[in-house]
Amino acid sequence: MRLQVVLGSLAILLPCFVQSPAWAEDCGPLKQITSIDMVPQGPRMLVPVTINGIPKEMLLNTAGGISNLQKGAVEAMGLHAIDASRVKMLDSAGNATQLYVGVDDFTVGTIHAPHLQFVVTDAANANANLPFVGSLAGDIMSQYDVEMDFAARKLNFFSKDHCPGHVLYWNPAAVAVVPITFDAPTANDSRTAFAAM
Repeated sequence: MRLQVVLGSLAILLPCFVQSPAWAEDCGPLKQITSIDMVPQGPRMLVPVTINGIPKEMLLNTAGGISNLQKGAVEAMGLHAIDASRVKMLDSAGNATQLYVGVDDFTVGTIHAPHLQFVVTDAANANANLPFVGSLAGDIMSQYDVEMDFAARKLNFFSKDHCPGHVLYWNPAAVAVVPITFDAPTANDSRTAFAAM
């Protein structure tokens, strides 16, 4: 995948897939799918979501590759974690987990994703009264072009079906395009249920 970061105003727009030459012939204008008001929590931003119809907030994780839910939150929602012995995730504190949980319906803004699976974290602070149930990371956000406007506290999702380079809807004084390459750790994305997105 190729990621271009376009900086303008105080917003960041993240187009994540490479556009093929054939796609340019069929491309259209930028289409916004949903806009979400983020909730500031100290230096962090929380994203309102619903998990199986229950309103919750998740930490916006710009550095994470895999979205997760905390073990305490999973248990409080009556969900049951499953052992995925071949998959292991380490968090930034070095805590390891091999658990995941299936969610029947996940909603962020107007985007509904049925049958998603999240890694379950069991960090030392999992029982603390944290204001979020987990983190929303790149595995879900990369399915869209995402604008993170921290000044306006907006998280905007756009369709990837647009003409290459046609991502600015404001009038910036200057534009910079920085190519970034993502290397996927595995070609097997069956656990993430991306096809449902």
